[in-house]
Amino acid sequence: MSKNIKVIILAGGLGTRLPEYTKKIPKPMVKINGTPIIVFIMSHYIKYGFKEFIIATGYKGEVFQKYFKNFKKNGVPFETKISKKKCKITLLKTGQNTLTGGRLKRVANFLKDDENFMFTYGDGLSDVNLKKLLNFHKNQKKIVTVTAVRPPARFGELEIKNKIVKSFKEKPQVKSGWINGGFFVAKKSFLKLIKGDTTILEKTPLEKVAKMKQLAAYLHYKFWKCMDTKRDKDVLETFYKKKYNLKKENLIIIGGTGFIGFNVIQKFIKKKKFNILSLSSKLPSTHKKLKNVDYIICDIYKKRRLESLLKKKKN
Repeated sequence: MSKNIKVIILAGGLGTRLPEYTKKIPKPMVKINGTPIIVFIMSHYIKYGFKEFIIATGYKGEVFQKYFKNFKKNGVPFETKISKKKCKITLLKTGQNTLTGGRLKRVANFLKDDENFMFTYGDGLSDVNLKKLLNFHKNQKKIVTVTAVRPPARFGELEIKNKIVKSFKEKPQVKSGWINGGFFVAKKSFLKLIKGDTTILEKTPLEKVAKMKQLAAYLHYKFWKCMDTKRDKDVLETFYKKKYNLKKENLIIIGGTGFIGFNVIQKFIKKKKFNILSLSSKLPSTHKKLKNVDYIICDIYKKRRLESLLKKKKN
């Protein structure tokens, strides 16, 4: 069952390509719209019923300890809530200079003998169906399963025939070739292929299981994005802002230009559950303080005009 599967998040790297933030905090703690990216990752696992995490820390590991208020001691699990759902987290120091394979190896004592476990990187987000991923892994009966993704191309793609451009696509998803998208499932026996702290996960261990024909690929065609640079962070913020707004309910407030209206709107803004639209005969003097509100200025007593404006706003 998913509740018994442990999820390891590799969160100890230096994040050198994101120096704007990682001089002070580890990359998994860099915020996307005000929330650390590692929380988005954990929320995605929790959505599919995976609620037991081991965070393999290294560089600036103390930042995780301060963020999770219920943390007591290194290597000791504690309970907390992520996205208002209970989960169990273990923060484990895996060394300042330990490489990806070594971090995974250090978690071995926290896993049962024949246990499948899941692991991923602390800087990648996706909408991959994790239950289907786990079932795929079990059906394939391989040592490791990796989520294979097709990332966006770095440049625009031109389809050309007889020197004429048939189609132009700005940075589309590549049509051939797959890359490592993280979101792994593995048997504990995989850890025997990792020698120690200096082992790079993506080199000898994964290359070896591939040669053994024990590496399965779960093909994921939908959303996947890794946060390597400031630009990647900006793209993720835009994506999740749109996704978040789609889940909000629309709230229309008639009037709202006075003191009472101002306070009412403020209360709804704090709840962060609504797209707020204020209809009034004039722009309130407080509009600069209410940044998350859209305004339609109209004679709110003329029904036809009001219906027309609302229809345009909806479209």
